[in-house]
Amino acid sequence: MGQTINTFPNLNGDKPFYANHDRNHELKLVGSYKLGKNWTLSSTYMFASGNPYTAPMNQYSLTMLDDETLGYIHVGEKNGSRLPDYNRIDVSISRKWESEYGVTEGGISFYNMFNNKNISYRDYDLDVSPIIASDVNMLGFTPTIFVNFKLR
Repeated sequence: MGQTINTFPNLNGDKPFYANHDRNHELKLVGSYKLGKNWTLSSTYMFASGNPYTAPMNQYSLTMLDDETLGYIHVGEKNGSRLPDYNRIDVSISRKWESEYGVTEGGISFYNMFNNKNISYRDYDLDVSPIIASDVNMLGFTPTIFVNFKLR
């Protein structure tokens, strides 16, 4: 468990706040298993608590004496909200071939195997009232075929 807290004079009313990259918890488990001489099965599990962010709370406009209208957005506490927890499982299987010219390895991997909807950030439509929040997700289930060549 770790915390990254910032305090800057003249920012956030001199009150401390969580850094954008603060994660209270992060767990990574990696496993690799050789199947015979040429095959490898590997997997990774990752869990992390959500990143902090500053959420807009509401907005309003003021009409000035010259009839100009100025819009204002009231935000919550600096990095006072957190995105949901993040987790995913990746799996890969590969095969190796050796020759007098080098080593070739090919396989298939599956990123985010169970297609978890991990949130990268929140997007806000500030042109409407009330403010509309939309979650922007990270990459979902993604299969990848790969080939590596190593010449001797």
